[in-house]
Formats: sequence, C-alpha cells, structure tokens
Amino acid sequence: QLAKRIPEKIFNKTETTSGPPEPRVVGCAVSPVKERLQLGESVVFSSPAFPESYPNGTKCGWKLQTEKNAAIKISCAHFDLGDDDEDVCKDYVKIANERFCGEDGPEDYVVTRKVVGIYFKSSKKFRYGSFLCIATAISYPYPTARPPTGGPLPALMNKMVRW
Repeated sequence: QLAKRIPEKIFNKTETTSGPPEPRVVGCAVSPVKERLQLGESVVFSSPAFPESYPNGTKCGWKLQTEKNAAIKISCAHFDLGDDDEDVCKDYVKIANERFCGEDGPEDYVVTRKVVGIYFKSSKKFRYGSFLCIATAISYPYPTARPPTGGPLPALMNKMVRW
C-alpha cells in the first residue's frame, strides 16, 4: 500500500531485474528490529501515515545494519518536519548523532557505522508534515585513485618523507 504512494524517484518500478533490487519498505517501530542490507540493497522509510501528517507525540525508529566494508547512504525525497527557525527542533529525525528538522532533510548523507540507528520524534502539541527517505548500502571506503608514479608531486612527497 505504501509503495503506491512513494514518488517515482525513490521507488522506480521501471528497473529491470538485472538492476539493483527493488527497495523494501520498513515501518517505524517503537522497538526497532535490525534490517540487514547487502551492498546495493535499499530500504524506504517514512513518517507514520505518510503522505499524510504524522501523529503528535510519535517516538519510533529503525536500525539498519550493513556488512563489513560498507556504509549506508541516506537521502530524502520529501522532508517537512515543521519550522526549523528555533534553536531546538521540536520534531526531528536523528541519524547517528545528527538531527534533521524543518525542511533540511538528509541528502546523500553517508554513515560509516555497521549499525545505524534512525529515530523519529514529534512534539505532543504540534503536527507538521511528513517525510520519506531511502537508505542504501554502498561500498566503503570509497574506491580511490592511485597516487601518480612520476612527476613533481611524487618527488616532493619522497623528500617530505625523508625529511
């Protein structure tokens, strides 16, 4: 049912079977169970009642676990948790140790922990919008280019090492 309401840029049903697997939709739980992600796998998570406004006084979350040499990249297609003009956000999504609120949701936010806790909290007095995010297991550390073997930079590096 939620899959029908997920924007096309998050939940792309036009992918072929040779592409990445279709993301799983995971619900917000008071006592989150670990969702295991293999490289390239994704999960979609959202505020309760998405795309409608979430209920007041909500406290729930998700736990995502990936394999060794992997990280989790999180992006939100929709993020509206009220007004972020105040010093303290009343409604927020907390990923690892960073809070996201207002309309400033994570975009290509990478967490390098093996297990990532994501928590959502809404105030008891106010009700705002909703959010919809996707988390994907990616390779980490990222592939890097090899250092050059000739030219002035390697020669300078050798001098600095010997110095």
